[in-house]
Amino acid sequence: LVYTDPSEGAVPSRLPRVLLMARREARNSQAGLKKRLEALLKLPENQICADCPTKQPRWASPKLGVFMCIECSGIHRNLGTHISFVRSVNLDEWQVPQVELLEAWGNARAKAYYEAEVPIDYRIPPEGAGAREVQRWIRDKYEFKRFLPSDGSVPEKPAGSSGGDGATTAVAGAAKLKKKVKKKPAPAPAPAPAAAPAPVPAPVAAPAPVQQSSAPDLLDFSEPAAPPAAPAAAQQPGAHPGFGDFSNGFAQAAAAPPQQPQQQTTPDM
Repeated sequence: LVYTDPSEGAVPSRLPRVLLMARREARNSQAGLKKRLEALLKLPENQICADCPTKQPRWASPKLGVFMCIECSGIHRNLGTHISFVRSVNLDEWQVPQVELLEAWGNARAKAYYEAEVPIDYRIPPEGAGAREVQRWIRDKYEFKRFLPSDGSVPEKPAGSSGGDGATTAVAGAAKLKKKVKKKPAPAPAPAPAAAPAPVPAPVAAPAPVQQSSAPDLLDFSEPAAPPAAPAAAQQPGAHPGFGDFSNGFAQAAAAPPQQPQQQTTPDM
């Protein structure tokens, strides 16, 4: 029978199943995990700190998948465990998923991802830089994620890595988070409301004519105006001005019928 050990990259083996299980248990024991870490530290990209030019790093971040020096490890501790936490390669205990994440990433792949779009004018801390400058560099990379790929792409895993799908989950989540943080296009300004038509002025009523009161003003001491003269009566020819019309009176008296005297009746004695 031919047996296959998944931890060996699907290499066929003729070892009995019991020996394969024992070999896997030994690989995932604390001693086996630290041997795997030591093998990763022998890779050229992991022989220099991920955040500064210091050589021979002995600390690592199981959350970010990078190896670092002891000075940078102190800065990673201050970022908070939700961003990074550190372990000593040979002093602390390790878990299988943590080692698999370091195998799936490492400093080369992490550099291609977290430093994908560093501006040309950005000052990367050189060797011997101050702690404050290195802290700014580390926070910009891992906390603020200023240099992630703008298209959200994730570099390929190194060949021969045994990290499972869980190794890429954290990075994929960070890529999605950056897409959400991208500035949304500013909304188009709302059209200005149409100006309301000017109100038509109401017609102004003509002022009523002032009626002069016919009652005399008791407080008016000025002389009253003389009333207009009545039209003079037409004078008959032959009439003498200034005297009454006696001819007309005589004529009316002559035309009237004579009045008969009333007979007075005397009572009989």
